[in-house]
Amino acid sequence: LQNDIGEVRKSGLNIMMSMKSEGKPVSFVEDCAVELPDLAAYTAGLTEIFEKHGTKGTWYAHASVGCLHVRPVLNMKLDKDVKTMRAIAEECFALVAHYKGS
Repeated sequence: LQNDIGEVRKSGLNIMMSMKSEGKPVSFVEDCAVELPDLAAYTAGLTEIFEKHGTKGTWYAHASVGCLHVRPVLNMKLDKDVKTMRAIAEECFALVAHYKGS
């Protein structure tokens, strides 16, 4: 059973990366962590940031310790998405700092 759980996790990453759209999950909002009491508000804040920039994120988590692996979906072939990546990174950094996370 434990091996099956590990396989599901590995398969999930492959499924995310095989999205049919031009945009793909980009790994740059990684390993951010906040205290558990702040986790729900933090994830809501991330969702708001992504929506503000016209995208969504893919999520993996070690939620029991407040650590998230979030990959916003962007098309890095487009100049506008490269600029969006920078804006999202700065806003996500500020959000983590707001919650005194790391």
